[in-house]
Amino acid sequence: TSGVETEINWQASEQLHLQIHASYIDIDVLKSDSHLLGRPDVTYGAQVQYQFNSQWTFNLNYLSVDDRFAASQYSGDSVEEILPSYDKLDAGVIWSLNENHKLQNFLLWL
Repeated sequence: TSGVETEINWQASEQLHLQIHASYIDIDVLKSDSHLLGRPDVTYGAQVQYQFNSQWTFNLNYLSVDDRFAASQYSGDSVEEILPSYDKLDAGVIWSLNENHKLQNFLLWL
């Protein structure tokens, strides 16, 4: 088993925060034809957060997940399948009522 994971954060200005992240993991079950389920080899993504003022903040998040193994048991026997990769895009707005209370609303696109 080997892999690497990285994350870069950049506060571009007082209002603008950027983040990118990526991971690669090579997971093998030694001396076996079995696979670890639900674990993609590669994931990566990015986030942009912009604070308009002290009350309003906007978020945009992107995530990409590589294909991964899964098991199905509809027939009683365990059958391994490969789930396809997918991309996900989320957008959100945060309204800060005060320091202790925030209201968040997120939209999800696949």
